[in-house]
Amino acid sequence: MKTSEFRKLIRKHLAPSLNEIGFTGTDHHFVKDNKNHVINAIVIQADKYGGSCVVELGVHFDFLPDTSGKFIPVNKLTVYDCEFRTRLVHELNWFQTNVLRKKNSEVWFRYGHTEEEARTVLQEMKEMIITQGTSYFTQFNDFPHALTSIKPVELSNRTKRLDRYGAPLNLRLALLLARTHTFLGNGTEAANFARWGLENIDRATGLIQDFTEIINCTKRER
Repeated sequence: MKTSEFRKLIRKHLAPSLNEIGFTGTDHHFVKDNKNHVINAIVIQADKYGGSCVVELGVHFDFLPDTSGKFIPVNKLTVYDCEFRTRLVHELNWFQTNVLRKKNSEVWFRYGHTEEEARTVLQEMKEMIITQGTSYFTQFNDFPHALTSIKPVELSNRTKRLDRYGAPLNLRLALLLARTHTFLGNGTEAANFARWGLENIDRATGLIQDFTEIINCTKRER
């Protein structure tokens, strides 16, 4: 089955269920504005060779620009614009995780050859989005605590929590947190994360101006 045909079936069999839980979208991009600065996004990303897809989840915040520095309206936002991202995975049991030391692997959904086969796949996809997606998105519901509870030490020693968040790499995360604290009026915390970013800038020199502007802004506000 072609991706274009599968997306028609997404519109018919999956999109209505996602619309019912607050997401807008029709075939492969879906977004939900939680009205608490938190935006949830879903993309059903096709394999470039066709025949299968993965489901990626993203979280963004309406006061932050995207990774290119642009502010995007909620209705045009996609997972690819989100700083926090993860994918649906095969869930492992305790024995597989703790004894066999296996790691979760992302789920590739095969389209199938007929509409009936595709409907079965879409039902599985829906159930996983509801379970794993709800679990993932819920982590950010207590905004701003999900972000303000992150400390600079976690950037130097990445924690499992940041992995669960699907957080960006440390310099991007430091900038995101500095901007969040600036938005919240926490000048001292904003400057602390900006200084951490400058101290660990390495080759990411393009971020120097962003971190410096935050520090200078907090100085002016004192």
